[in-house]
Amino acid sequence: MTLIYSCVAQNQRIVAEAVPPSFEKNIDECARMSRECESVLEKLHSAPITSNFMAFTSINQSFFCLVDLPMTYIVVASSNLSRSQGQQFLEDLKSFFANKYEVLQQIPNVTQKIKPNIQQLMAEYQLQITAQPNKFSGIKTDINQAKDKLSECVELLLQRGDKLNSLYEEVDELKEMTVQFKRNSGELQKSFCRRSVKYFVWSGIALIVIIRLAVVLIFEL
Repeated sequence: MTLIYSCVAQNQRIVAEAVPPSFEKNIDECARMSRECESVLEKLHSAPITSNFMAFTSINQSFFCLVDLPMTYIVVASSNLSRSQGQQFLEDLKSFFANKYEVLQQIPNVTQKIKPNIQQLMAEYQLQITAQPNKFSGIKTDINQAKDKLSECVELLLQRGDKLNSLYEEVDELKEMTVQFKRNSGELQKSFCRRSVKYFVWSGIALIVIIRLAVVLIFEL
């Protein structure tokens, strides 16, 4: 992302413009940018202005315009520049230029006089724009690391969940075994009671038979 052109206009007349030093040798490109901005100024002033800040894209270039009649401030970037960045640059350009224009317009070759100041402002913003991707890259790295840690935590929780599920299954099995043991114990106790009753019954019958036999034998003697 590169700032490639900026200008200041009074109504539809460009009173100051600048490009980065690296673009100055490309005279045809500079002239084309100047003509495009003149066309933008003509369109802006041919219809009622509904907003003092406008942004649009043309031929893979982003245009940002700040209108403070009778002045208009324009900056062009080689690719998408955020609205906030473009607006902040133009606000700073406006602040610098508005305070000095009344004096500067009386100086011959005012465009050349202001050009270094605009270039300096463009260079400062270019440094900021270049630094921001690195900053965002660092933030993105931190986010990715946080996501990785979160994934690890989720994996551990899932593993713990599996262990808990296994433990719950074992507890359920123990509960079923306990119920079955109680059931078997009850049945065993009932069976033991039945056997005991039968034992006592048969024992009583046998005792009665023996007593009767003993009585019969005694009377026979």
